[in-house]
Amino acid sequence: MKKDFFTLDIPIPNTKDGKFVIPDSVERIMFDIGASYHAPNTHNNMNEQTFIVTVEPDPRMWMSFLAMWYHTQILPKGKNPLHLDHAISPEFFDNFSFLPCAIGDGEKFMEYNLSVRDGKSSLLKPNTEYEYHQPIARSVPVRVMTLSALIDMIPEDRVINLVKIDCQGYDEQVVLSGKDRLDRVEYLAVENGKHESMQYSGAYSVDSFNVTLNNLGFQYIETQGGQKIYSNSRREASNSISKYTFSIG
Repeated sequence: MKKDFFTLDIPIPNTKDGKFVIPDSVERIMFDIGASYHAPNTHNNMNEQTFIVTVEPDPRMWMSFLAMWYHTQILPKGKNPLHLDHAISPEFFDNFSFLPCAIGDGEKFMEYNLSVRDGKSSLLKPNTEYEYHQPIARSVPVRVMTLSALIDMIPEDRVINLVKIDCQGYDEQVVLSGKDRLDRVEYLAVENGKHESMQYSGAYSVDSFNVTLNNLGFQYIETQGGQKIYSNSRREASNSISKYTFSIG
């Protein structure tokens, strides 16, 4: 019987006792939630001091990440496959983990709407009344976990320095799914604009999303690369937001 989807539950690298294994050399921990377009925010911030968990439900992106990982395993250390764009340097895979799932309001499966254009897929359906909406190519079921559950995969003695979210109109729901654990997060970088809010049915409104973030203790500080940056007013940041580079993805 033909299957229309598959799931992968093993991150790269493996976990231990349900927690990510994070090298002692790591000074910063970052989540890149919604990492299409070859995950520019992951690539821009990957280094020996930063551990990055990349989350992306689009199976077209799964293949890109898995291909990069596979080829780094069979090539000499320090060499990238020339035929793969944006290949990740092998030495950085100890600081990188990929989860092929979505973040939402529970542990379940949901229909994920694959857009004809990469980077526009969403758990929400497009708003067909919006002039610039992108049509759906097909919908597939994807595994969903909460942001709280993802945060719990980081050892309790570590701070999550940055959570970057770009989920095509679903960003507010992603943040709310982590509201019980956001005291462990220093910065949130979210996509919060009228274009995204109008493009999808059931998307956040810009004003309500700002209120939600403020109520959760996060205050707007600046905009970089299309991402609005909010700092956690309930804790003192251990590093500056200037440590990170943002790109529109």
